[in-house]
Amino acid sequence: MILHGNDGIWSEEFISLEYDTNMVISDMHEANLYEHAPYWSVITESILHGGNISHGKVLSRAMKLCMEKTGACAWPDIPEKFWKQAVDELIKN
Repeated sequence: MILHGNDGIWSEEFISLEYDTNMVISDMHEANLYEHAPYWSVITESILHGGNISHGKVLSRAMKLCMEKTGACAWPDIPEKFWKQAVDELIKN
């Protein structure tokens, strides 16, 4: 998105750029993102391959699962097992 300003009034211009998604995924692996943020990486790779599940949707599901099981859940302290379950439900199935 590009923001344009004119006399204190802002307007947006949405643009789309082509890029090599396979290179982005390869770079993510080289940077060890799959080790440091495994579920974020899986979600991002799904999006790069054209998936329509957002990080926010997976986060919401992980938080709901956490809340149901523990009675309390706060970002960013969501146990990995709930992230895994959310990813398995929404992306891998």
